[in-house]
Amino acid sequence: MIKRFFHVDIVVADMARSVAFYEALGFVKYADDVMTDAEIGRGIGLETFGSLHGVLMRLPGAGDDQIFLDLTQFVSPASIAGSRPVHQTGLSRMCFMVEDFGAAHAKLCAMDVEFIGPVVTLPEEQAHGMRMVSFRDPDGTFLEILGC
Repeated sequence: MIKRFFHVDIVVADMARSVAFYEALGFVKYADDVMTDAEIGRGIGLETFGSLHGVLMRLPGAGDDQIFLDLTQFVSPASIAGSRPVHQTGLSRMCFMVEDFGAAHAKLCAMDVEFIGPVVTLPEEQAHGMRMVSFRDPDGTFLEILGC
C-alpha cells in the first residue's frame, strides 16, 4: 500500500523565524508559496479555509525521491501556538542523524535552543553507544539529534 515516506508537515507561527531555524540546522528552502485553494482546507478537515503559507525544505543533495519538511503557517484561520507534552499520543518527535554529535550539539547550544533533557549515551547493544539529545524548535516541536 505505502510506496515511500514523503514529507513531514510542521505548523509554525512565524515562517521567517522557522525557516531561519531549519536553515541553521542544515536544511535548504526549495519552494515557497501561498495557497488559497479551498480544496486544500477541505482535504485537511478545515471547513473554513482562507490561505496558508508553505515552505518546502530538504537536506543539501537530497533528490525529489527523499523526505522533505513542509513548513506551514496558516494565515486564515491562523496557526494556533502552543506545545504539548512529549508523552502525548500522536506524532512525538523527529530525529536527525548527525555526523559529528559534539559539533551539532555545540551549534544547538549556540542557537540557544530549549533542550528537553541532557545528552545521553544509548546502550551499546541497542544503538552502538550513540549519543542523543532532544530539543524544541521555535514553535515547541520536539526534535532530536543522534550520532557519535
